[in-house]
Amino acid sequence: MQNQFNQFVINRYPQNQSNLQAWDSADEYLLSELGQFEDLKSRNILIFNDAFGALSVSLSELKPTTVTDSYISHQAIQKNLELNGVPESSITLLNPLDEIRSEFNIVLIKIPKSLDDLIYFLSIVQKNLHTESKILLAGMMKHIPKNLWDVLQQYGECSTLPGVKKAKLLYFKFVDKITSPYPNYFKLPDSETKVFNHANVFSKNSLDIGTRFLLDNLPKMDLPEKIIDLACGNGVIGLSLAKIYPQAEITFTDESFMAVESARLTMKANFNDLSRFKFITTDCLDGFEKNSCDLIVNNPPFHQNSTIGTFIAEKMFRQSKAVLNKNGVLIVVANRHLPYFHKLKKLFKNTQTIASNQKFNIFKSSIK
Repeated sequence: MQNQFNQFVINRYPQNQSNLQAWDSADEYLLSELGQFEDLKSRNILIFNDAFGALSVSLSELKPTTVTDSYISHQAIQKNLELNGVPESSITLLNPLDEIRSEFNIVLIKIPKSLDDLIYFLSIVQKNLHTESKILLAGMMKHIPKNLWDVLQQYGECSTLPGVKKAKLLYFKFVDKITSPYPNYFKLPDSETKVFNHANVFSKNSLDIGTRFLLDNLPKMDLPEKIIDLACGNGVIGLSLAKIYPQAEITFTDESFMAVESARLTMKANFNDLSRFKFITTDCLDGFEKNSCDLIVNNPPFHQNSTIGTFIAEKMFRQSKAVLNKNGVLIVVANRHLPYFHKLKKLFKNTQTIASNQKFNIFKSSIK
């Protein structure tokens, strides 16, 4: 990646997507526009939603602060800093739940898929800005939420620059204070059970139909002692397992900091004692001990940012096989069009479809 700040090698992470570029025209547009600013070295820069480090690494000499909810993005930024010989200390790397203490002159935003995520970020960062602070947002036209402009105009003034290489850039200025409703909660149907959600969590206002189908068809197990809710989201699957198996230790893990915190809030709202629950933010099952688990339940994502594919699920399946003990079982719910049955069949000795409807399949895979 070459721009007016320098030339850098920027890789995607995980690197099994090496045929895909680690930045887009929206990253280039933001950097090009920023290059027009005077006296950048005296400016304090905040970056939001930098997927792989294209912005952070390019601006590393300016010692920016970068905020992203993705653990994978954190890893990518750190690895790309190392790849380019840039000290990790050049960037202050935070997640959206961390306290932001500095005051910023410039905010660079890669527009996220979720407007709730964007509004939450703006709501927490507005206290760190002054009247002359510049807020720049950019994204690829095909991925920008259609109602972005209408939503932003509720809180401030917007001005749009001409499109460049299918990317759009706009300036935003606060007029009114932004308040985010997150974290919030919904109650499970016919229940007082509360499920908590931060702004960047999937299906944060109701139980999604895939999870509902899974919970209605969970197979009975022989009293598992250690369970993992993999890609836990708001923790509703682990919550149900905790009620079914009151003796089990349950680990909630996700690559979203907001998801793991949502799961913790969900369990805190429904259990007085959290001592048998663990909450871990990581990439799939990185760092988990081999042969250490009896049951893994998984509703895997099939996209990373705007990239759609099975690579995340495949890593989850491979790592699940390693983490499960010899009697271990993996339960997966997935959209019917995804080719997961054959991928599981190649990894596990025994894989079967235990439930199916017009939209979803539930698979049960075992080591023996």
